[in-house]
Amino acid sequence: MYKFKREKFQVRVYTQHYRIEGTIHLPLGSSTADVLNLQNKALLPLTEVTIFPTAGAGAKAAERTPWQLEFFAVTKLQVLWVVGGRPSHPKTTLSVDRRDMAFLFPNHVLSGSLEVPHGARISDYLSATKPFQTLFDVTVYPLSQPDAFAGVRADQSLEFVTVNLKGMYGVLEAPEADGDGPRLNLFG
Repeated sequence: MYKFKREKFQVRVYTQHYRIEGTIHLPLGSSTADVLNLQNKALLPLTEVTIFPTAGAGAKAAERTPWQLEFFAVTKLQVLWVVGGRPSHPKTTLSVDRRDMAFLFPNHVLSGSLEVPHGARISDYLSATKPFQTLFDVTVYPLSQPDAFAGVRADQSLEFVTVNLKGMYGVLEAPEADGDGPRLNLFG
């Protein structure tokens, strides 16, 4: 039994080799990022869990039978990104800007808007902030091998995703739109 009242949310947790669907139990008023950023907790507990091995897990398509579990605790170090739960907003008294970003993960690129303090350099902010952050208005692009970026097409559009900055390969900020100037396809 939990010490504090909690709310249940359905989530999809993505690791390099598994997609884990289940129920997260968030303390009232807490976000998915708040729970993932707790330093004294190494695991993310989930209930009513289904684990799907992905192609990255080395299993052939016929061998990728999902596992059904009542409880599973995911090592937070393995979490790349999470769909669902509750979004987080920067805890600052400064004004906040939404900046268009793309995050490169092992098997996906996630493009969306990150809330950052007004005037902050993105590299400085990402280096100093907590590892789990909320990305808004997200488009997910699956990467296929061997030509990962050739013909990449959007796979999903999501209201928000909690991303692990320590699990990404890199990040890029969308170039400013200047009339008819070029923009990256990832940003529309």
